[in-house]
Amino acid sequence: MTPEGAHKMHANPDGNGDMYINQHGFWRESLAPGDNLKSLMQNFFRYLEINMEDTLRALPKDKSWTEASLLPWVRDTIGISATNAIAGPNLLRVDPKIMERMTRWESNFFLLALGLPKWVFKKASSNLDKMTETWMKLGVDPELFPPLIKRTDMVIARGASDWDIAASNLSFWLG
Repeated sequence: MTPEGAHKMHANPDGNGDMYINQHGFWRESLAPGDNLKSLMQNFFRYLEINMEDTLRALPKDKSWTEASLLPWVRDTIGISATNAIAGPNLLRVDPKIMERMTRWESNFFLLALGLPKWVFKKASSNLDKMTETWMKLGVDPELFPPLIKRTDMVIARGASDWDIAASNLSFWLG
């Protein structure tokens, strides 16, 4: 998020308060046991079942052994299921490589957290920018997790730029 966007999160145009102060409570309530969490879990398991069925279909028909690398399997099975539950399947349609970008982001997290200028870590910064651009292209997709739509509306109400809205949603997805 840009410094200007971060500053705007302190505004209170919708009566919901300063987003820096209320976000912990917002997500605590949104992810507490109840309808939102139930919906998120049901969507996760629905997408997990679809991904597992796709995996089984891709296995050799002669029942021979197949070797799988654990990291890509977890990223592509568990990660995609969780991503679809949060963002809907359109995020992966907008950028089919976003899961690979997320894995690179995880590897580069400590470099990016140093707060040095982008030119110091060009590849890591470019990767993060591409993920933000993907969320910008996705916009407020109706298949987003409903509390994420509500939170996005709160960010929009504060006059944030499209970039800052996308960065905000990306930060939730990256968890």
